[in-house]
Amino acid sequence: LSPQRLSSSPLFPYTALFRSDSLTGIHNRRYFQDRLKAEMVRLNRTSGNLSVIMLDIDHFKRINDQHGHAVGDGVLQELCKRISQRLRRTDVFCRLGGEEFMVLCPHTDGEQAYSLAMELWTSLRSAPMEPVGIVTASFGVASWRVDEGIDGLLLRADSAVYVAKQAGRDRVEAERLRA
Repeated sequence: LSPQRLSSSPLFPYTALFRSDSLTGIHNRRYFQDRLKAEMVRLNRTSGNLSVIMLDIDHFKRINDQHGHAVGDGVLQELCKRISQRLRRTDVFCRLGGEEFMVLCPHTDGEQAYSLAMELWTSLRSAPMEPVGIVTASFGVASWRVDEGIDGLLLRADSAVYVAKQAGRDRVEAERLRA
């Protein structure tokens, strides 16, 4: 069903269930993938900018192991609250799964996305989350390149998160530029 037909459907109140993560209330992976595809169509038609910010909570398994899953769930909810408060209306924030999240940033170049990621990183670690203390995350930033598909963009964001993890975690890394 198209979004227009779906909104007039008797199933409309339930559509949010298919687009949202039940624990955090933010968008889910399915919604993110749909929006990313739509943005790629827009870019191929009109050009412009698009960036993604991927983040992965550092040592999340340790939080669950030491404090229990209920506290871990609370950490995920608080992280979503802090990140959401810093995003622009045009940004799309979603939970990919577990402790991994993505921000889709339409009309945003790499430098702007990196600045936003730094702001998100700062807001996350600005105050402790009771009872676990300061929670950190590793961030990766990538920007769309002409003639690039979805997989290439996401792979570069994921690689930047990997670089952040390997460099000691609790940092923002941007994609490596082509030589």
